[in-house]
Amino acid sequence: MFLKKNISIPSLAILILLIGTIIGCGKGEPMVQNISIPDDISFRGISISEEGEIWLSGSKGTILYKSQKGAEWSKSIIHPEAEIRCIKALDNSTAIACSATEPAAVFKTSDKGKTWNKVFEDSTAFFDALVMDSAGLGYILADPMNGRFKIYQSKDFGNSWTAIPDSLLPEAGENEYAFAASNQSAIQIKNGLIFVTGGASGAFIHAGIPTEGKWKKEHLALNAGEACGAFSLVRKGDDLMLGGGCYNDISNSERNMLFSDNLGTQWFSLPKGPVGYISSMAFLGDKYLFSAGDLGLQYALPRYRKFVLIKDTEGLNAITCNNQFCIAAGKKGKILWVE
Repeated sequence: MFLKKNISIPSLAILILLIGTIIGCGKGEPMVQNISIPDDISFRGISISEEGEIWLSGSKGTILYKSQKGAEWSKSIIHPEAEIRCIKALDNSTAIACSATEPAAVFKTSDKGKTWNKVFEDSTAFFDALVMDSAGLGYILADPMNGRFKIYQSKDFGNSWTAIPDSLLPEAGENEYAFAASNQSAIQIKNGLIFVTGGASGAFIHAGIPTEGKWKKEHLALNAGEACGAFSLVRKGDDLMLGGGCYNDISNSERNMLFSDNLGTQWFSLPKGPVGYISSMAFLGDKYLFSAGDLGLQYALPRYRKFVLIKDTEGLNAITCNNQFCIAAGKKGKILWVE
């Protein structure tokens, strides 16, 4: 069973040394260092605090934490059967994390992961994405129920959560759903929520203010299918980048990425996107745009005209950057430091 509400669990406090291997750093290319751990964990959640603390979450209830200047990872297990696909750093010691399902639950720590408290649970839901702003307003996006996407709101930095009333929720098309691939299927702009979807009915973007119930839905020119659509939406200023494709397709470079320079008012196709399915994306300042997926880590210079695959980086699920560096992670304990 999962933790009972407001009961803390001690961390396993396993410290994992960072053993780095430089994968590649040619002229004009990003530097990539392999800092993987010897564990069969699939990571899907990554968050970097403003102070540079790193949080990773994934399968088997696993969460890793590393301080900005630390040389070791601290590992904690929330529950050995939980899929912790979402994590959000709030400050240098506080974070919230979500297990996707069975049951879908929210956990919070205020001591750098040494203990975790369960603050919310919905046994009927499947959580896809977690967002929260600096004022403590946050949302969780969940799979549709009764024809509408479920959304939960917190106004107190994740200490408590309430479900948005059904009458205010956005409608979902037949066989339309969001993907919990990398905690990037939703972004927050002020008190509004923008999220992307896929499925057999096509790929779509939804935008609105959850508490007002006014939603705009737009079809996206991306590949459609049962495991196809939009997986990742990221923002840099007025620029939005949207990535996806088909989960099992590692060769296609068409209809898997869209770009907007006006916060989604207009969307443009790239002449040639990254090769394969895009699970996650991230901007490293004005230097690079990264795409992560099963094929590996790919990067493009500004204006995104050409993507280059970095060898020996396959098996990735997620990537997140601050202004100085990025962390990419994926299957079998793979973790990459990128700058």
